[in-house]
Amino acid sequence: MGERESGTLKLRLGLPATKRDVLLAELVSRLSLVVVTLLPLFVVLGVLMSSVYGGIPLVAFGLTAGWLLFYTSVWTTFVVGVSAAFTSPFRVLAAICGTYLFFSPVTRIWDMVVMCLFSLVFAGSLTIPSLNAAATGNSPAWFLYVEWLNPIHTLIWVGEWITSLKDTAVPMGELSLLFFSIGALVILGGGALFVGYVRFQRVDL
Repeated sequence: MGERESGTLKLRLGLPATKRDVLLAELVSRLSLVVVTLLPLFVVLGVLMSSVYGGIPLVAFGLTAGWLLFYTSVWTTFVVGVSAAFTSPFRVLAAICGTYLFFSPVTRIWDMVVMCLFSLVFAGSLTIPSLNAAATGNSPAWFLYVEWLNPIHTLIWVGEWITSLKDTAVPMGELSLLFFSIGALVILGGGALFVGYVRFQRVDL
């Protein structure tokens, strides 16, 4: 938290408020900023799309906007938790950047570490099932669930699922993966906030 270096945090704690209250206020302020920033953008985007294309699919657009707002809020919660866990802003930045690099499909650290470990546990081999097999439905169930643990994959795949809602039937297996990935995303944000809260309670300011 930047308030630690500026002394603002000590001033806040000098008021009749606990560290939990300070952390909760920080979270609410950050989430409010996300909502205030994104909602007008969605409204403007909807108006522009309606004027250009003569209308928009309201259900799909609303679900997409809601999903992006929810996704951004979870990551905001994660950042607040990380900020509370470390006293140095450089450590906070390193933790956030390291988390992104770990999950990023560009670095493929997730595939090389997590996917290989799960492949060793479930298949007895470090060879990861191909994405082509997953696309044709021939991939083992564990592969799909581990893939959907990655929050960056979740952003893309939930968006693709929303755009496919024009189909009359959605397979239950796909829904289970969807809810599983969203649950994992919530655990990521909530877990970071909980760890940050515990560490923040123990730190001597």
